[in-house]
Amino acid sequence: MARPLTTDGPWSPPEVADPGDGDRASEQAAPGLSPQPVGLPLPAPVRWLASMRRSARVRILGWFVVMMVVAIAASLLVERQVLLIRLGHRTDTQLQVDAAALEREANPSGGNPRSVTALFSSYIKSHVPGPDGELLTLIDGRTYQSTADAAYPLQNLPGFVKMAASANDSQLGTVQTPAGPARYIIVPVAQPGSPSGTFVAAAFTRTLEGEVNGDVGVAAAVSLTILLAMTLIGWGVAGRVLAPVRLMTEAALSIGETDLTRRIPPTGDDEISALAGAFNSMLDRLQSAMMSQREFVSDAGHELRTPITVIRGHLELMGVDPADRAQTLALVNDELGRMTRMVEDLLLLAKAERPDFLVLRPVNLADLVNELMAKVIALGPRDWSSQINGQATTMADRERLTQAVMNLVDNAVAHTGPEDCITLGLDVGRRDYRIWVTDTGSGIPRADQARMFDRFARGRNERRRSSGAGLGLAIVQAIAEAHRGTVEVASAPGEGSTFTLVLPQQPATEERQ
Repeated sequence: MARPLTTDGPWSPPEVADPGDGDRASEQAAPGLSPQPVGLPLPAPVRWLASMRRSARVRILGWFVVMMVVAIAASLLVERQVLLIRLGHRTDTQLQVDAAALEREANPSGGNPRSVTALFSSYIKSHVPGPDGELLTLIDGRTYQSTADAAYPLQNLPGFVKMAASANDSQLGTVQTPAGPARYIIVPVAQPGSPSGTFVAAAFTRTLEGEVNGDVGVAAAVSLTILLAMTLIGWGVAGRVLAPVRLMTEAALSIGETDLTRRIPPTGDDEISALAGAFNSMLDRLQSAMMSQREFVSDAGHELRTPITVIRGHLELMGVDPADRAQTLALVNDELGRMTRMVEDLLLLAKAERPDFLVLRPVNLADLVNELMAKVIALGPRDWSSQINGQATTMADRERLTQAVMNLVDNAVAHTGPEDCITLGLDVGRRDYRIWVTDTGSGIPRADQARMFDRFARGRNERRRSSGAGLGLAIVQAIAEAHRGTVEVASAPGEGSTFTLVLPQQPATEERQ
């Protein structure tokens, strides 16, 4: 009876010329606004918008909104397309069900085949199409019967009846009608002894597509409402996240040479908080550098004022007598030498905070102590001795260690007499090593031990045999801290003193600077 089902592409009725169509005048573009005169101040709303465009908070939120709008639009389009595809599948299934029902009635089991006219009349009476459906039957290429409640009778569509009657196989297709697109199935019917017939079942999809569009519109409204709420929440969250950045800006603007104490309170453990911590660390370094500079200027000015006054006074009083001139010049040279040493020590302390202060190379500690022992004997007539406990090679700055130990020995010589003993020793441990200097001199009062490593610090009742400015122990401490170590002191009046450099061992694998 019916031939195999095939699917054709969309079919449209022949185009009919529209007498109303013709050449239309093109619209002219509206003239552009003239530019604002140069030099006039921008209005306040324009300035506010310009400042908002430069805001990181606005840009971050703006990109978030743009991405969310794109994502929502894409999801809605995909959702609509999926719903329309499902609608098309459901419509095609219903049309195929109608065609299968017609085939069963055309060839009833256990009965004789029915004529085409009887088959069509019985089927039209017993089957009611859906709310947006239509049933149409053709006999010999002419309309036979059709349902009366169709959205638009397909037999009134120009060329459709001819196209359906000429079909040789069952086929699915889509046709555009004044009532909207209609999905149809054409089934040729051939019965013995009857004229040729054609069965057409159609379903108009405009209403169903409208429902789909309505559902998508509701989803769009809900999505945009949620987006608006999320935008407001995101505005607040972005403000909280960027609060450390705003505080950093305010702190940077408020920092001056007289105040480096402001810090940003750390909140959380994210990247912004890490940036705030790095900013605080930078301020700490700046404050330390500024304090070191101020101390340097203050100490230098304080200590250099006396020798400058002495030099100026003697030069003003210097006479023409050769002996007097020679004596004055000798005194001036001595003061200038002391000033030179003082400036060099101050520059050394200032350089101690720089990363290139140390030049690390492998150092054999026992050899270093033996070399130092050979040097310190020349500093004065004392009972010299040395103790070396252990062997090790570590990464250290040999020149800086030598300078630190020489300062400790020089300090011991200044506090002892010819009858006293001075011992230079080395103790090597598992993780650190100790270089110590012990003397049997006068010792240091406990009150002086708390400030003895400060710059220009001197004991209250000490016997000084050097012309130093009180920078030696400060230099020792700076060198120890540069090696990530410390300086320890153990002393009591009348019992001598022991100064110890406690430094960590570092594997001597390569040179580092």
